[in-house]
Amino acid sequence: GQSSSNFNSMDRDHFYIRPERVQLKRLLTNEGGIGEVWLGTLHEESGQHDVAVKKYPSAVHDEERIMFTRETAVLFMAALRCHNVCKVYGTTNKDGKMCIVMKLYRESMLSRMRRYPGGKLPLAEVQRYGLEICKAVAELHDQNIISQDLKPPNFLIDDLDHCVVADFGISRVIEKTIGVHMPSNVQGTFNYMSPESFDPELFGGVTFKADSWSFACSLIEMLTGVKPWDGIKMAPIVRKVLNKEIPQIPSGLPSPLENLIRGCLNFNPNSRPTFHQMFQVFKCSWEPKPVSSPALKPSMQMEHLLKYSPEARTEFDRVLELANKYQETKEALSISQAENRKL
Repeated sequence: GQSSSNFNSMDRDHFYIRPERVQLKRLLTNEGGIGEVWLGTLHEESGQHDVAVKKYPSAVHDEERIMFTRETAVLFMAALRCHNVCKVYGTTNKDGKMCIVMKLYRESMLSRMRRYPGGKLPLAEVQRYGLEICKAVAELHDQNIISQDLKPPNFLIDDLDHCVVADFGISRVIEKTIGVHMPSNVQGTFNYMSPESFDPELFGGVTFKADSWSFACSLIEMLTGVKPWDGIKMAPIVRKVLNKEIPQIPSGLPSPLENLIRGCLNFNPNSRPTFHQMFQVFKCSWEPKPVSSPALKPSMQMEHLLKYSPEARTEFDRVLELANKYQETKEALSISQAENRKL
């Protein structure tokens, strides 16, 4: 096909899908933020299959539609090099609205969370999915794509129970091409936004590190079942964040996870960890390591008595060695049992 950056006409672009090839069946959700997600059917030469179709704001002019198609093509061509990101078939327009046609996934992270009491994911699930999210975003960053919209509704789970990241970079494309600024009532988006996203000039612009802040907010929601700043309107959230308040971090977390979340909520973007660094944290065991007991040794009083009897000293040393060996074996066994529990 032709280069994604060389478009003469929308119809000639291999990334554009003619509207008649996409049939919308029913509304699935509108909780993903700016736009509705529909169940659709994509008609291809090889047959037809179910897809998810995300509708975005209306594009009034042809130039806007062409630009939207071009920008999303550049974005998704880059994402083809990444794993753990949502598979996209192309763009189309239905009912005057720009649409992205993508693979239909089993469920979102938000619907997965709702299966658990209080909407809280077990720690092992947070670690497993968190690892996959870190991998996806690290690869997007390597392709110079800032997600700018990391949150549980945009983490999708496939049939093999793997997590992928969706909606990466789209908010920026919409602002750039259709001129629609993110509406002030976008559901949930402000709860995850970094200080520099609210005030780019004050913080020297929005960088990859804005995604680190949003990821920490997403982790808090996955762990507690409640989104950060829940029940607070947009203006007070902006005030709190710009006044250097951070969302409440749940207590009792393993220290590597707590440190990671605190690091991501640093008001200096340069001090936040990268997704490559966070990937390493999610790869490690979060179980506290058993503390080794100090080796047994004779008391000062016993040392004094043993000085006068070489035979007693030899016997005592032999018993001491056996006791220390027993202690080492016991500790090794407890570590091995902990490892088996993880498996």
